[in-house]
Amino acid sequence: MQAQHQANYLKVQECIKVFDDISGKARIELLRFLTNVRRCWTDMDNEMVECRRRQRVTHKYTELQTEFDDRVKHFEQWIIMAKLSY
Repeated sequence: MQAQHQANYLKVQECIKVFDDISGKARIELLRFLTNVRRCWTDMDNEMVECRRRQRVTHKYTELQTEFDDRVKHFEQWIIMAKLSY
């Protein structure tokens, strides 16, 4: 449970690192995708407190995990588009 949560945190850090390497107009457009990733991570982190309290993964955390994976996937796709376009 904690290892997966840590892996998700590393994904967020990687997204931030990639975002920092982008400049210009693409950076402004990608900010909303990064904001969505970070917001979802924050929700997951808050739910992890409940998971640790119950000593099991909650249904809400599982849903947030799926949403987080989708948002990271979209962010990565838009990074590719930004690098090709600008």
